[in-house]
Amino acid sequence: MIVRYTGGLGNQLFQYAFGKVFEKQNSVRVYHDSFSYVRDKKRKYELGQLSISKAKRLPWIMIWLLNFLFYLKILPDSIFETEKQIFVYQEVCSSDYKKYFVGNWQHYKYFDEIKDDLRKEFTLKEVTERLNEIMAHLNRFDNSVMVHVRRGDYLTISDYVVQGREYYENAMNQCLSKLGSAKFVIFSDDYKWCRENIDNNMYDVEFMDLGLSAPEDFQLMRGFHNFIISNSTFSWWPAYLSDGGIKIAPYRWFTNEETNKNVREALLKEFELF
Repeated sequence: MIVRYTGGLGNQLFQYAFGKVFEKQNSVRVYHDSFSYVRDKKRKYELGQLSISKAKRLPWIMIWLLNFLFYLKILPDSIFETEKQIFVYQEVCSSDYKKYFVGNWQHYKYFDEIKDDLRKEFTLKEVTERLNEIMAHLNRFDNSVMVHVRRGDYLTISDYVVQGREYYENAMNQCLSKLGSAKFVIFSDDYKWCRENIDNNMYDVEFMDLGLSAPEDFQLMRGFHNFIISNSTFSWWPAYLSDGGIKIAPYRWFTNEETNKNVREALLKEFELF
């Protein structure tokens, strides 16, 4: 079985979890193909920094051949199994284990049964002294809430809804109504917007603009018990892997309402939606 890796860390975690289930259920070797990052200069393969099961590399000649076929859109069913629709569960037969899988596989049904395994594996292999100091600092706060603000490329991609001030204020007020008081720790790709729109006179906030890598931010996010996520799978994963606590997500992720319905079914069963 070969799983194609594309996108940012959030997508890579779905692709890994999908292959991990197949491996566990069918006792087959899962190979990772990260060749897409040769072309994608905005993203990089980051799973190697996590404590995941070691993946076996394909011979380069096979990697080049498979990607040649893929980019030419020569996709015979005998070789490729392509995800038919995003955020929609697709039955995969155990007899398909010899195929090359192309997709994001973003539905809890694929991997919910191995959630405990993923909790162990989705942690950094090596934690720096600096990161340990930051984690110790965050652990001092009572009733802390991880808040993720995703903007960046969403501002230029018309398919995505960009969450505004109203969403975050409603979500933070909901946390305060349940917790009484809270420390809101902000993770974002646009801290300028956060500082201009999240009122630190109204809320007790701390901005995590520390120049950390995505896997390091992910490690910090994993340490929280309460979550306000954006419409981003990068922040969805720490909330999903956490037991209990407050989990709040946007009701609308995309401009297409059918896709939003699918997202709510695939990812948001445990979340309060605003």
